[in-house]
Amino acid sequence: MMTCEHTSCLCTLLKELLDEQDRLAHQAFKFICNTDKVDTIPFLLFSKENSDPFEAHIDSHGTIFFRLENIQKDSCCATLRLLKGIDMDEYPTNEMEEVYSLIKTDHCITVDLNCFLGIQPCPPKLVDRPLPWVEIK
Repeated sequence: MMTCEHTSCLCTLLKELLDEQDRLAHQAFKFICNTDKVDTIPFLLFSKENSDPFEAHIDSHGTIFFRLENIQKDSCCATLRLLKGIDMDEYPTNEMEEVYSLIKTDHCITVDLNCFLGIQPCPPKLVDRPLPWVEIK
């Protein structure tokens, strides 16, 4: 987990994350064939109160996984897209060890980054990763 001692640190970290995420989504490579276009660096956001992952709710389930959509540089507020963690059986999960895929949702929230302690990036390959097909014979 990347933690911050002062309030502007997390804002700076997420600005860098957004910059890297934009470069991943729009950069063309000359010698590397990257058929899996990556446009998201998913992450967990940790609360200052108890250092637990921040949880937002989608329908009847909560999620601790987010994609940074935008950051307001003057107020240090961020718009986050909620990502739904699912396991190999397509059940919702917030346990990192069980997550097989992180599905982008249409739900976004705005948070004040001054209320948080740190972030933990997750592997980009998890975003919208298709579930393996099992053929029943």
